[in-house]
Amino acid sequence: MCLATTSQLVYGPGQHPLAFLVFPILIWIALRFDTRMICLANLARIIVAIWNTEQGTGPFAATGKLADQVLQLQSFLCLTSGSFLVLAVVVLERHRAARILQESEARYRDLLENIGDLVQSVNSEGQILYTNRAWREALGYSDEEIQSLSIYKVIHPDDHARYRQKLQRLRNGENLCQIELRFVTRAGKTLIFEGNSNCRLIDGQLSATRSIFHDITDRRQHETQLDSYRQRLEEANRRLKTLATTDALTGLHNRRAFQERLTEEVERAQRFGHPLSLLLLDVDHFKQFNDSFGHLVGDQVLQRVSRILEAKARTIDYVARFGGEEFAIILPNTEGSGALILAERFRKAIAAEPFPNRGITVSLGVASLKAGFSMSADIADGLALIKSADEALYFSKQHGRNQVHLARELRHVLA
Repeated sequence: MCLATTSQLVYGPGQHPLAFLVFPILIWIALRFDTRMICLANLARIIVAIWNTEQGTGPFAATGKLADQVLQLQSFLCLTSGSFLVLAVVVLERHRAARILQESEARYRDLLENIGDLVQSVNSEGQILYTNRAWREALGYSDEEIQSLSIYKVIHPDDHARYRQKLQRLRNGENLCQIELRFVTRAGKTLIFEGNSNCRLIDGQLSATRSIFHDITDRRQHETQLDSYRQRLEEANRRLKTLATTDALTGLHNRRAFQERLTEEVERAQRFGHPLSLLLLDVDHFKQFNDSFGHLVGDQVLQRVSRILEAKARTIDYVARFGGEEFAIILPNTEGSGALILAERFRKAIAAEPFPNRGITVSLGVASLKAGFSMSADIADGLALIKSADEALYFSKQHGRNQVHLARELRHVLA
């Protein structure tokens, strides 16, 4: 109606040069409505213009012959109609693009709001700009509280330095930064988050960071529990191994551990061509001692003898309880002469010890493998060495006890 009235004013009687008055109205129609409306408006304007011009009124009626009037009117109408139609199409495309952008933003916002991960945006000063629903629910903050909330109030104080390092890495041009941080909820509970962050730069300066985190608190707790279980299991295995290889009374290595170690030492001595010696030691008249003073006192004697042997042995020596009142000491890289000196050291130390009730002495047998010995089946597992040392021990006991004897050279030993 407004356009029709204006068109009648422009093209009607009066001969006023007011053709430009239709422009604002057509622009408004082009911006406000779609192309169909601008086409209808132009059609109405054309009908009014043609009718009034044919009646001899309007801005083109006084321009000469009718043919000239029609040509000028056609040119004017085509130019204005085409221009405003193009304007309407451009505006329509912009509206469509804006609508698509709004719909896209709505979809992404809906996605961010409903995603299970925690999303946040923080400016360079640490002010929180945006959080999604999962973030707010996990940390317990409302929308109003977040508007004035600093990220440094949420991050655990012990992780502030790590967070600042992440910001510095982003400032230095790193596109994506993975980080693990502890967050403190509004209720004071500590949660562990892991995720990635990137940044938005304006004129080369860090403007804001965008981060996506997921809660790994339960996973870390499970890992901690597994580590605790693993440590306890390893400790239990160590205790079991100790129980399996340790004599319960004396704390020395037991016979099983001694046999394994002796086999290893025989193989090592043969491989490198080193000598090896073995001592067997027996407490003299120990059965009589038990009968006289009781087994508890006898056990104390065995424990004390064990401590003396450990104190006088070298670091490379291997001391074990062989069985009952009998002990064994492996002497790596030691020839027979050296083994005799060590055996005498043990014997004298025990004889000089002030045991309660009465003195204690020991008898010892020494057996050795010379450097460069040849391996045989009985030597390989140390049985020949044990047998030879036991024969020497028996000789010591048969000839008065409290003495040391060296076994004869094994027939497999090379000169």
